[in-house]
Amino acid sequence: SRLLDYSSSKKKLMTFPGYEDPIYALYDSEIIEAVEDWNKRFKQYKNTPGHSDLDPNLFKSLLLQESGSRKHWGKIRDMAQVARDYGLKVLRDGLEPGIPEGGYPRLHGITSENITPELSIWTGVGFLWHKRTIYNRTTEEYGDPYTYMVRPGDAIERIARREGTTREIIIKYNPHKRNNPHMLKIGEELVIRKAKNVWKPKRFRSWKEALALYNGGGTPGYANTVWNRYLQGYYKH
Repeated sequence: SRLLDYSSSKKKLMTFPGYEDPIYALYDSEIIEAVEDWNKRFKQYKNTPGHSDLDPNLFKSLLLQESGSRKHWGKIRDMAQVARDYGLKVLRDGLEPGIPEGGYPRLHGITSENITPELSIWTGVGFLWHKRTIYNRTTEEYGDPYTYMVRPGDAIERIARREGTTREIIIKYNPHKRNNPHMLKIGEELVIRKAKNVWKPKRFRSWKEALALYNGGGTPGYANTVWNRYLQGYYKH
């Protein structure tokens, strides 16, 4: 495995051919911090097919591709090029499945004008994780079950909408209604539990596939370039 051994490396990242200047270690700690944060966020899905942690060295290789020239490195705000492109909007505003409704609070109010290198890196790592993830819509129950009394004009679907649950959950807690869900009597008691539709990871793409999606196909050979540079990385002693 090429995953970084933090204890032995003292949290230093690899050096890459053509990027030996010490300036390219400027954001190593920010990269490590962001990657550790997002790896921890996705750790709950470790049993999902395809899951593996992101190596911060791979994201450093990506960052070199986005802003690797000496005239840019350390001198621009949006190191991961997420504010110029789609990444910031997706995570800030919750524009795609799998992003929390309303987006990530840390990014609220952030634009290309006030983004910092640290936030750009954090957003870039999150966007790469997001692009790697294939989501599936599922129903998630929450809260304690409670009793509901049927009213005039009620139907299972109408009760579900009003009470913030789904038809399937109502049937689950009232199995006697499975064969005749439309037979409701005024005053009849039903057990209700609230539920919501959520997006959860179904499986994960490879990191190389995620690189191509991060770029959105704008640069031919982008994923191969980033990946091959990553494979050529080495630790300075």
